[in-house]
Amino acid sequence: MTKITRDLEKCSQQSYDLVIVGGGIYGIMLCLEAVRRNLRPLLLEKNDFISSTSLNHLRTIHGGLRYLQSFDINRFRESVQERKWYLRHLPRFVHPMPCIMPLYNKGLHRRSILRCALLLNDILSFNRNNSVNKEKHLPKGKILSLQNTKDIFPGVDTVGLKGSALWYDAK
Repeated sequence: MTKITRDLEKCSQQSYDLVIVGGGIYGIMLCLEAVRRNLRPLLLEKNDFISSTSLNHLRTIHGGLRYLQSFDINRFRESVQERKWYLRHLPRFVHPMPCIMPLYNKGLHRRSILRCALLLNDILSFNRNNSVNKEKHLPKGKILSLQNTKDIFPGVDTVGLKGSALWYDAK
């Protein structure tokens, strides 16, 4: 990993098309896009790249599964495309991440509801792996049995547990 070199004197003697504050995933992406558009960006970072997280969101680059809950299909598709962009253009920093949600047959956390949500997620994100390196492909989601859930997630509260939902996002 390359350490950041700071030369404030040199930076102050040059001109830039834009200044980006923060070297998290969004700042790096903006800087990369600016350079691709033949702009001269200045990226300001307090510590080292990706030393903190943008909006403190656990470094997750989600594909919008949560937007299906409110049927916000436009935002869902936008999230899928953004996640695909990161997986394709920043493969060194962005990796597939399995997500698991225990299901207790209460409210929306029911096997039948999550099975439908995961199916809808897979149908609407059918192109999620297009132009992405094979090792970065995101598998389809699925419902896991009670035993599989306990095997994968030994610390899960088993009282009333019916299984779990497994899907993939990125980090």
